[in-house]
Amino acid sequence: MIPISRDQKLTKEIDGVTYFFLPPVGDLEITIVKTFEKPIDMGEMKGGYDSIVKELEKEYKGKKKPPKKEWEKLIEERLIKIVSKPSSVVDDLKSINELLDIALCDWKSDNKEVPDFPKDGKPSMMLMSALKKELYSWYLDHFNLTGDEAKN
Repeated sequence: MIPISRDQKLTKEIDGVTYFFLPPVGDLEITIVKTFEKPIDMGEMKGGYDSIVKELEKEYKGKKKPPKKEWEKLIEERLIKIVSKPSSVVDDLKSINELLDIALCDWKSDNKEVPDFPKDGKPSMMLMSALKKELYSWYLDHFNLTGDEAKN
């Protein structure tokens, strides 16, 4: 389903509980994307650039230095390795919680043991990790169009 309006809630049922999400459209989409962007540390990048150039100059000492374009490509590849650090488990869990707290807006069930949706806006604190991961994965699928949706 392609959500076209903020009023058109996305729903996912798991074990008799229906979860309601705000669709990733408009300002919410921008907020979600900004939440998951990792800022680049320019100081680290500058220092990294200088050390990479020194490292490459050592490697090519006494050898023919590659053409300028190839040289810049070598520097760029190494810079990307420095700047893009793999995320930790803590970062991943924080991302899952943030997304659910932003997008999950309600849940309903006929089962009286299911607690009411929290009024404080932190539904992630009431969910188990396995359920959080399932909801998170399902919701992220709505950022991308399927082949059939893209054709329309």
